[in-house]
Amino acid sequence: MRVLDDLGAIGRGASAAHYVLAENGIEYIIKGPSFTPQHPYVAANELLAALIARQLGLPILDFAVVQMGQDLFFASAFMQGGTFHPQIRTDLFDRCENKERVYGMLVFDAWICNIDRHDGNLLVRTTRRGGQEHTTLLLNDHIAWSCPSRLHPGWRLWSTLRPRPTYGCRSRHKQSRTSDCFGSR
Repeated sequence: MRVLDDLGAIGRGASAAHYVLAENGIEYIIKGPSFTPQHPYVAANELLAALIARQLGLPILDFAVVQMGQDLFFASAFMQGGTFHPQIRTDLFDRCENKERVYGMLVFDAWICNIDRHDGNLLVRTTRRGGQEHTTLLLNDHIAWSCPSRLHPGWRLWSTLRPRPTYGCRSRHKQSRTSDCFGSR
């Protein structure tokens, strides 16, 4: 699928993503090596992670591969402002209808060795259906995974989400913090 219009860089993030309109009439955020030659696997990492996540039934944005000029890009569906929260907080997480999915997301990130999960790329999306607001948790951003032969000794699962309270982890009859479940940083 071709890009009809490059609406410019979104202005944040290591992937130098652009906002585009594709020939199917859908707006996307695209990433690819021509935007960041120092990160040649950006699009491949995003695509492979998204395909695996979809096969596992994890909540993830719609995605596609698009062509702009001679280059291919990973494209994830653009979300209108006001329909998502770019930084997760405990109160937002508590409202998510699918918050139990966080455990599968955590295992997925561990499995693909995603070392770049943080509260700014785990999305909460808010939609209106039937006159009611619905809030869901979505995986986003998988540019930094590689499945190394062994993990860096200082890395802990989703360590960047700490010291914020966790999202549903239980430790002996009480609500606990991530550090109670995965050790301290």
